[in-house]
Amino acid sequence: MLVRHIAEVIAVVHDCLTTLSNCHFSDKEKDEASPETLVRFRVAECLHSPLPGLKAFLFSSSFSMHTCHSDPCCSANKTKTNRFLPALVSQHQPVPGSIQGHLKDQRMKKNRSFVLAVIATVAVASANAETLSENFGSDPFQRGWAAFGNTNLFQWNPSSQSLDVTWNSSQSNSFFWHPLGTILNRDDDFSFAFDLLLREVGPASEYVSAFQLALGMLNIDQAQQPGFLRGSGFDSPNLVEFDYFRADAFFPDTAFPTAISSNMVFNYNPGLQNSTNYTIALDTWHRIQMTFSASSQAILLEITRSSDNSHVQVLQPLNETFTDFRVGAFSISSYNDGGQFPGFEGSILARGSVDNILVITPTPPVQHLSSFTSNETAGVTFMSRTNFSYTLERTTDLQHWSPTGVSKPGTGGWLQLEDEIVETIHAFYRVRAVRP
Repeated sequence: MLVRHIAEVIAVVHDCLTTLSNCHFSDKEKDEASPETLVRFRVAECLHSPLPGLKAFLFSSSFSMHTCHSDPCCSANKTKTNRFLPALVSQHQPVPGSIQGHLKDQRMKKNRSFVLAVIATVAVASANAETLSENFGSDPFQRGWAAFGNTNLFQWNPSSQSLDVTWNSSQSNSFFWHPLGTILNRDDDFSFAFDLLLREVGPASEYVSAFQLALGMLNIDQAQQPGFLRGSGFDSPNLVEFDYFRADAFFPDTAFPTAISSNMVFNYNPGLQNSTNYTIALDTWHRIQMTFSASSQAILLEITRSSDNSHVQVLQPLNETFTDFRVGAFSISSYNDGGQFPGFEGSILARGSVDNILVITPTPPVQHLSSFTSNETAGVTFMSRTNFSYTLERTTDLQHWSPTGVSKPGTGGWLQLEDEIVETIHAFYRVRAVRP
């Protein structure tokens, strides 16, 4: 059964409003909140949103509009040495220009990567793309990153300005992740890239066969459930990720561009090259990049080693029986090795560092949100996307939300949602974007 996933556009109060002093917010809401340019009515505090460019509104019995601004957190002063020589761009599979060029800039100009990403955001937005750029110049938890499971597996290293990671399959499923602000499926162009350095790779237990080291896209709500088992092959839906397996008695070192559908079917093409027998050398930085093209329905994996600029790639099409995926977060994932077939169990204990993450996705489902009011109605207008359904929801306490009317399908153009103002002193509104 295909699972419906909801991309919620949730307004979160940064400092508890004096008019709602009894409100409380979960750690997840706080972690996902990020400062944006927002609109407020009669209230001194700023509202925050987990989706870039989203605005949240408080409608009160006395209307006086103000605008509050907050600058994005950044570490623009960070400088590091470029690890990579000029890029070797694949010619086998055309990549959308905005993605290809931006990935190349990230890899080749590491010492200015953050500043470039900030400047390029405006240019890329016109090409219907959004970027998530992280170079760990300062504490990443201050910029929307979150950890789940055994959080000690992920340690920000201020000295090297990178993230020290342990992949330990004897531990519970653990994730260092960031929301994308949208839900991706096979109709979207997207990509992710990162620098990876491994210091050691081996088994974590008596299970001496290989188990995967993983980074990529997933559905974080599903991945956090107890029944999510990466080792079974049947209980880990909605993944588009890079997997690396160390050599064991059955196979050599292997890099694999993995896609698993919403109905938990693993993408595989008999007779074609689905992976590459590639060894990630220890104590050497590698640039790893995965790009999904909606037009060709294929994943391109590229790996470049910094020490000699050697380069390998794998092009993996989605097969004819593959249905679809729904992913909404980028994650560095340490999976538990439970659920494997008896007698063939594998495990992994690997230590290394991750740096220079760059994720490029389509624009969020809600853009250019603005409010309007009259004596009897309040509402919002915004730029919508096709293949999304939108509902305006209202609350008076930021805890209990209810729809104000029926959902409307996105058109790819401007959309208006409204509500008749009932006898309430104030009300907060949010737009919920659902992708079937």
